[in-house]
Order: sequence, then structure tokens, then C-alpha cells
Amino acid sequence: MKRILLILTLLTIALYSFSQGLNTNLSINSKYNITSDQYIKNLSHTSATSGTKISFEAEHRDGYEISYYMIGDIKVTTSNYSCSFIMPSIDVYIQAYYIASTQNKTTSNNSTTTYTFTVNGVSFDMILVEHGSFKMGNSDGYSGEKPVHIVNLTNDYYLGKFEVTQKLWKAVVDTLPSVMNNLKSNFFGDDKPVVAVSWYDAKKFINKLNKLTNQNFRLPTEAEWEYAARGGNKSKGYIYSGSNNIKEVAWYGWQKSNKHPHPVGQKMPNEIDIYDMTGNVWEWCEDTWYDYTNSLETNPIHNDGVVNIRRGGSWNRDAEFCHVAWRGYDKPFRCYVSIGFRLAL
Repeated sequence: MKRILLILTLLTIALYSFSQGLNTNLSINSKYNITSDQYIKNLSHTSATSGTKISFEAEHRDGYEISYYMIGDIKVTTSNYSCSFIMPSIDVYIQAYYIASTQNKTTSNNSTTTYTFTVNGVSFDMILVEHGSFKMGNSDGYSGEKPVHIVNLTNDYYLGKFEVTQKLWKAVVDTLPSVMNNLKSNFFGDDKPVVAVSWYDAKKFINKLNKLTNQNFRLPTEAEWEYAARGGNKSKGYIYSGSNNIKEVAWYGWQKSNKHPHPVGQKMPNEIDIYDMTGNVWEWCEDTWYDYTNSLETNPIHNDGVVNIRRGGSWNRDAEFCHVAWRGYDKPFRCYVSIGFRLAL
């Protein structure tokens, strides 16, 4: 018997799933069997000329939208959170997917698309990074940046407009990392990046954020990080993220940064309106360290190593550590005062 999966989705990237078990099973006769997840309500059926008309509603959730499309040969009509279709003699499983409402979507003058999310009263922006290909690495860099190789990123994704701030951290976790208790006052501020965060700490934060927002936030892969830092498909080939003049885009160099991180977004953004990808704080990536090769890679992620990648340089490192291809690494439990992170989605 042919089985077709009917997915309810909005045609945007910011997708997340609620797929926690089944609560509805509609048996019409031996030919028809319809199951759904717990967000599908009011399943019903009526006779139709070419089969049976199945109707249902998806649970409404404030701040989110839903629409429908079909896979296979089932014809679907849509209206807000309600759906109906004519079903031949097949089985169907209905699963609900929700995404942030388009009312939270804005487009800047440079055509950058931004989604704004809110958690416990604190809003933060995610920038759309459109898919593309780029040369990853630096032929003039140190050995870890070589060889330069082609990377294809076939999917769009979102990256935080800013590094995760202390305000956002406290909205999710309540208290700042304990290591920060020993820092001087100039390390603190709602709009300054959270620091002293290990890779494990960042993952725990993201897991809790996902439960609060019903999203699928994550750390960027190293390839996603470098592609975005270079300006994505709008890249102008800068040495640093957004400029060849590091002073325009970064807090760096110990003395030049006054020996502490600064509020996010005070320097110039890069070509796709993302700030501070050079300097301020190092940013954890999902990957572990691996050696580059000449081989073309598509959507690479490497997680079989023992140390994790951090990128971007920081307020206490010189310019040579801050260009877009520089690769740093640390053990995942390290939590230095120069390390933070940025969200991906």
C-alpha cells in the first residue's frame, strides 16, 4: 500500500518541528488510515466524488504561521490553520511544523533579510545567509589555513547579527557564567558579549533556548562561519569581516581594545549586515579540528576530533589572528575570558 507523508510547513528557512508522538488516529474503513501528531486537531471525513475528503486543523500558536503543500498526488486546499484534501485509497500521516511569523521578518536597505526572535522579553536578530560557494582558507596563511579549497553550501541558513550578549544569556540561563564573577566591571554590560563560555556551555544554552522558543538554534559549522564572515554571496574579498582596515570592523589588540570586550554592533558590519565577526570575542563553531585538503567539500562538518574550532580573533589578540581565514581551537571545556559564541539556525 502506497504511503504518502503530508507535511504542513511555511516555505521559509526558520523551520522547527513538533513531532512528539501521536494523539489522533482516524480509521474510516479498511482502505483508509490517518494518523497525526498532537498539533493536528479535529480530523474528520466526508464522502467525495473521487474518494474521501479529509479535513483537519492545526493548533494555533501566537507569533507563528503555518501553510500547507503536498508531496505526491494529493490535492490540498489551504485556509489559515485549516486544511482539506481528497484522499484516494492510501494511508496518510499528518505532521505539523511551525515557523516564526513573517511579521517578525524585515529587509534592510542592502536587501539583507532579518528575523527577530524574542525569548523572555529579550529580542535578538538572525540574518539570512544565502547559499553559495567560496574558497575556504588562505594561501598566504599558516599551515592550518592551507590548502585553499572550494566549499559548496547548498542551503540557506541564519546567523546571529551579533554575538550572544549577556542580556540574551540571562534571559535564557538567568545567571552569567560563574567564571565571570572574578572579572573586572568593564567586562560587564547587557550589550557586551557573554564570555568565559566553554563549548559545552554554549551547547547547553542553545538546548535551553530551543526549548523556550521551539526553534532549532545551533552553533555554525566552521564553513558556515567563514562564508558568512567573508560576506556570503555579496563578498568583496576583504581581509577582515567587512573591511581591509581592521580598525573599522573590530575590537582587537589588547591595548587597542582597552583590555576588555565591547558592546556588540559598535563597529561597521560586513557585506551582509553581520557585526563583530572580526575581533571582540572568539566564537565557537560546531566542528572539531581537521586538516584541510584540496578536495571540494559540500556542506562540510567535521566532528571526530578532540578540540573544537573557534574563529574570529578577539579583543586581546593582534590583527594577524583576526582575519577571516584564521583558525583557532581549544578543548571544549575551556572557558577563557576572550571566548563567546554566535547563534546559527
